[in-house]
Amino acid sequence: MLNALSIGDFDRRKVLIIGDAQIQETPFTERGLILNKCTLDDASNHFRFAKAIVVAHQPFQQSLVKDCFEKLFPVAKNYGLAQKVIVHSDKDFGAIMSLAKGASSDHFYLKERIIELAETIARYSPGPPDNSTRIEGDVANLDDEAQLVLRRSFFDCEKIHIKSITGGKDANHLFKVYAWMKNSEVGPLPLPFFAKISSPEKINKELQNYRVYTDLYMSFQYRPNCRIERCVQTQKYKSLVGDFVDESISLRTALEDIYHSGIIFSLFERSLKSFRIQPFVAGNKPSEGALSRFIKERISIDRLMQRTDVIANAKEFGLTTDVVQLHDRLLKICPSCCMIGPIHGDLNSRNVMVRGSDAILIDFSAIYPSGPLTADPATLEVSLSFELGEKEPVPFETWQEFVDQAYSPEQLLKPLSLGEQIPNEFSWLRRAIREIRHVLIGCECCGEEIKAIIACYLMRIARLAPEKAATEKDKVEFAYRAYALVIAERIILSLENQQ
Repeated sequence: MLNALSIGDFDRRKVLIIGDAQIQETPFTERGLILNKCTLDDASNHFRFAKAIVVAHQPFQQSLVKDCFEKLFPVAKNYGLAQKVIVHSDKDFGAIMSLAKGASSDHFYLKERIIELAETIARYSPGPPDNSTRIEGDVANLDDEAQLVLRRSFFDCEKIHIKSITGGKDANHLFKVYAWMKNSEVGPLPLPFFAKISSPEKINKELQNYRVYTDLYMSFQYRPNCRIERCVQTQKYKSLVGDFVDESISLRTALEDIYHSGIIFSLFERSLKSFRIQPFVAGNKPSEGALSRFIKERISIDRLMQRTDVIANAKEFGLTTDVVQLHDRLLKICPSCCMIGPIHGDLNSRNVMVRGSDAILIDFSAIYPSGPLTADPATLEVSLSFELGEKEPVPFETWQEFVDQAYSPEQLLKPLSLGEQIPNEFSWLRRAIREIRHVLIGCECCGEEIKAIIACYLMRIARLAPEKAATEKDKVEFAYRAYALVIAERIILSLENQQ
């Protein structure tokens, strides 16, 4: 919860009145609102502490309404203010609507409805104010509006220090936030937060996913908690703020450490358990046509064909089939039905953190309500094998030798052997793939589905290859992902040979 500052010094009760028309003050003052008359030019000086703007224009001042919609209201929206216009008559209403193009009827109130207007404003919540919180850290790439979002999200803080986090494909910015609180009974420095800044549409979707999927179906220790009271919206942006998973490490780092064995079991049998049991508890049957529809969407062949650079590189590695034909052949030979249920939808290795023996899921923007149960484990396996972590990559030829063996068609339906004579740089990955294959085999699916879904995600990860290979590390990852098309071709051809 926000501390006492939210209902004390920055309780937003001020209503800005613009225009020369007289209005009844009593309906507002009776509701604890404070009227503040101001001009179009100086109104923005009061936005930090205001709750609403009311345009009280004279009948001959209709141009003032137009100026408010064009110049003032867009900025007021960044501060969360309600925007209302008092209309003198039905005739006046029509003229004003023509000036305020695209405006909703919710903006306008006939002067006879002044009590209703006052009640609407009194009930309206503008969200946190801008308290000029000082922002330190990785601010170089933040525009003014993004900084305003952060100041409002952490309005009850003296300062915040932000540190950029990689990942968050649907985010403009993703930060770990250290906050210094004002007037806290406990002390100035709480546990860290995370703050994601993206478009309102994307953040609203993720907030909806939190409400529908995570709150009731994922235990609190396996996910970060969202702080809805700190999520604020402007014209371009909305913030999603939550509790940072402190003292955690990435899944890849944990898997490289032999003392974190069992994390993949924890991920699928604990963290995602409630998702994965839903179709069985509901008594659902395999869904006809679901697999081909899902594969078609995930590969997105039109976008893959735009990656001519990836395809050309894959041909140098031995790709012989036209990519469109490869896609069509996969859709034709994949199983006709599969078990479906809610899935995370983007279970790459960056979206799983590890703390102790718990696998903690982050980023719920891509939750899919009815995906194949094989999709999440296949996503994770391909991510671990064909993406790079923080360490320097091994030479391509060494990596190629490993994946050729791990992804040979005859090997896909059985866990990798642990019978290594000498541990090497791929020992951790071998153990991880071995555990994931156990999960895939336990999905109550046929072997053809496992092959098809892995081929799907190989083609998808090729499409998402780095577009600008600026560093040597980028170049290696680009090669890994191009080679994924070669592996996908082998798997698809093996499926054809089985028929």
